[in-house]
Amino acid sequence: MQLALLCPPYPGHLNPMFALGDALRHRGHAVSFIGIADTGEAVTRAGFGFEAVGADRSHPPGTLARMEARLAGLRGLLGIGGVIDDVAAMTDMLCREAPAVIERLQPGAIVCDQLEPAGGLLARRYRLPQVSVANALMLDREPYVPPPFTDWPYARTTWARERNLGGYRVSDWMMARVAAVLERWSRDFGLAPCQRTEHCLSDRQIGQLSPALDFPRESLGDGFHYTGPLRQPLDDEPAWQPPPGARGPFAFVSLGSLQGGRFGLIARLTRACRDVGLTAIVAHNGRLDAAQVARLPGDPVVARFLPQRQVIRHCALVVSHGGMNTVLDALEAGVPLALLPLAMEQGAITQRVLRAGAGRRLSGLRSVPALRRLVTGVLSDGRHRQRAAELGASLQAGGGAARAAELVEHHAH
Repeated sequence: MQLALLCPPYPGHLNPMFALGDALRHRGHAVSFIGIADTGEAVTRAGFGFEAVGADRSHPPGTLARMEARLAGLRGLLGIGGVIDDVAAMTDMLCREAPAVIERLQPGAIVCDQLEPAGGLLARRYRLPQVSVANALMLDREPYVPPPFTDWPYARTTWARERNLGGYRVSDWMMARVAAVLERWSRDFGLAPCQRTEHCLSDRQIGQLSPALDFPRESLGDGFHYTGPLRQPLDDEPAWQPPPGARGPFAFVSLGSLQGGRFGLIARLTRACRDVGLTAIVAHNGRLDAAQVARLPGDPVVARFLPQRQVIRHCALVVSHGGMNTVLDALEAGVPLALLPLAMEQGAITQRVLRAGAGRRLSGLRSVPALRRLVTGVLSDGRHRQRAAELGASLQAGGGAARAAELVEHHAH
């Protein structure tokens, strides 16, 4: 069967979809991604078909760098308007240009990241089976579950419910530009009006969490499946060993693929690790230059890219911004987390880790003394490592990419 996959063009979304696509390919299916030209090299290098759209008009080569720079510059909700503009423009372009690709490919189903509503509209227009994949936090709303852009804890109280519903109203107001795009294309496609991204989701869904890591859920339905992290087999990652002369114990320090250029914060983190007897292992995704790397204190191990899952298995803890993939990789390995959420859904992910007992977060000033207290607190409390191991087992029990591919195949038929 030919399958069409769509997702946002960022590594945190592409990489899980590559793992799912690879598992589908091993089950005998043809997999093609539909996306902007800037993602073509990564997609074809992974061995999938690629259909570029938007290159001649709204999304020429180089667009992704501008979008990533906007995301990397986020401070809380500051600058979120530009990011929302990017989301609206991407959905509009896909609805305008992807129909020609769908008509040529004739896919048997569309597999789409939850954060790209164009997939749902296209599936309905062409009456195709659709599977929605939550590579980030699920968008499925429930009154007692805080919106994913907040760092609110879960509470089953009337006050928390009203707070959450208010947050969703704010979210709808902020996403008005996306809503206008969805309404227009729903009308043009001859569909029932679709006003929110959540309205474009399939009732057949896959999420990367486990019930033990997520907030309590009541309304997901039988079509939703927690599969745990969507990853390639661990043995497929390059082997990694600490370089000669590097002395443990180690802490893996990562601010993700977009935030890795925050030199000042990373320098304070490597100094705090040194002060408590840890060697930091830093992955910066090419966002630090050689002069900055040379100035990092604590004699850290620093690289542009690292096989993250392999590295984490050598570490006593992970220091992270709370990005989905880094958190899942740490917990899968049973390694506790010291968290410093910076933007987007990182605060909401952090709240799930705290509720599950697998780590701690730093609130307020990110000074070296505060960072030392954070790291020491995680290391000194054995319950965090125990809970991380238990959560890792729950994630692995979901079956990962292999199970997700089975579900996609079943739903597509």
